[in-house]
Amino acid sequence: MKPLPLATWKTLLDSAILRGRLADWERVTSLVVDSREAQEGTLFTALPGERTDGHLFVRQAQLQGAAAILARLDRRELAEKQLEGVKETAVAFVQEPLDLMADLARAHLSRLPGLKRLGVTGSNGKTTTKEMLLAVFSRNASTWATPGNLNSEIGLPMASLSVTEQHRWAVFEMGINHAGEMDRLQRAVFPDLAIVTNIGTAHIGILGSREGIALEKKKIFSLSGQNSVAVLPAACDLLSVLVEGFSGKVVVFGVDDPEFSFLSDQGLEGSLFTWKGRRIWLKLPGKVNVLNALAVAKSADVLGLPVSDVVDGLESVEASFGRSQVLRGVVDLVLDCYNANLDSMSSLLDSLPGFQARGKKVAVLGSMKELGQETESLHRELGRRASTSGVDSLFWFGEETQPAFESARQAGYAGKMAWTTDFDQLKAWLTSEVKEGDLVVLKASRSMELERLTELWKVQNGKGDHVL
Repeated sequence: MKPLPLATWKTLLDSAILRGRLADWERVTSLVVDSREAQEGTLFTALPGERTDGHLFVRQAQLQGAAAILARLDRRELAEKQLEGVKETAVAFVQEPLDLMADLARAHLSRLPGLKRLGVTGSNGKTTTKEMLLAVFSRNASTWATPGNLNSEIGLPMASLSVTEQHRWAVFEMGINHAGEMDRLQRAVFPDLAIVTNIGTAHIGILGSREGIALEKKKIFSLSGQNSVAVLPAACDLLSVLVEGFSGKVVVFGVDDPEFSFLSDQGLEGSLFTWKGRRIWLKLPGKVNVLNALAVAKSADVLGLPVSDVVDGLESVEASFGRSQVLRGVVDLVLDCYNANLDSMSSLLDSLPGFQARGKKVAVLGSMKELGQETESLHRELGRRASTSGVDSLFWFGEETQPAFESARQAGYAGKMAWTTDFDQLKAWLTSEVKEGDLVVLKASRSMELERLTELWKVQNGKGDHVL
């Protein structure tokens, strides 16, 4: 980013305890939380973590050229001890650095009056929808989108500083896993338009209930006031919770939209449908991706983009790693293992009948994480749903999936089925079971790392590159 004027820093740091020269803050052009990435012009924010504490590395950041350091007030003694004997360094001690990070992002973005900010949240489909928005809006004008998975209260402010006056549109993926996180994300971005893809069970163990999830997710638009636009799923059973008390514009998306007509399910090749009379081939498999595309189409319509941008953009979208990714080879794979909860699992299972296979259909389903007290009940429900999916073989991986295995067996699943917590055992079973021409579906929470199984088969991505 371009440096902020001193007057802005004075406002941002009004309640901070300062050390060093205030003028040094004018040198800040980027934000990092990893001291190894500190360099000239960076603001190093020291945060306590599960494995270590960033306050132990403030000296390293300073020696690498950091312009300033942001630290917690309750870690002041630790930070200052690290800086003993070092030349005077600009440091701000605050109650909560995450709040100042959000305010810094807001201050930067507010200097870009020609920028329209689009936010995306939801239990599933955030990243895919973000990529669709990027593809569509880039057809219209210069568009920025959240890189990688920098969608948290830490990552989003860092990434936001790379938005420039050259951008007409900015797409912010905004993910939460605890109460209050959306407050900070919204505080940083203040979206003009916000999409909620769906309200499911992701992080229900932390947020307590689906209604609790809805109340947190809705802050993406409700805190922006009457000038914002909320793009919401028409079929969501919690739609009334989402819109209650919101004074801005509400737009809903769904398959009943009169401008939409579903033509055909192309299985692993995606879906064909029409929007505003124009035919679109969406190359991502699964009906859930059609809904994501409709959310993007409605957003583009609201913001005045021509339908040609929607058509060209959506048709250009390809799957990213671990999200509806189809890998071809002696064995065909559907790699959908970047994240998982009951809703995304169910969407995949519902799509399986339409996936063509030269041989058997084999599903490898791993643990769904962060479900708290609902872990057993939701895994049991997953087992029940998997039992009617039509797959020929079903392999469960992870301690949490044992209830799913038992539930599928009780529901009368007649195919070959096994459960294990041993990855090597899982590999041995699949080596024996999977034959040339089979279709293998891999789905689990990210920590299960099911992509490791791709080494069993020589497969290719959609561009013809070998994936090992």
